[in-house]
Amino acid sequence: IALLLGMCAAQRHVQVQDGPLVRAEGYHITIWCNVSGYSGSTQQNFEWSIYLPSAPERQIQIVSTNDPDYPYAVFGGRVRNKEVYIERIDGDSALLHITNLQLGDTGG
Repeated sequence: IALLLGMCAAQRHVQVQDGPLVRAEGYHITIWCNVSGYSGSTQQNFEWSIYLPSAPERQIQIVSTNDPDYPYAVFGGRVRNKEVYIERIDGDSALLHITNLQLGDTGG
């Protein structure tokens, strides 16, 4: 499964590990994100989404640190079951965890 990485949603300098990532279905993956160059609160919110190869104009929301209703239905159950979650490293860094990578997780 190839997971192409975009950016976390923010109006700041956002760094995400280089992609594409190629991982096998069923494995646990982590993707890091770091935010810098901002002022204000040191506690940043993170949102992850993908764009499907079959519909590159359509954003599929995965998970958010701020909005429990953020995920699209296809990810909602996995987020509630903690199969997909965000681990905060500190106020401006986080890891996206997908504990059981699925073929449908492929995106850009």
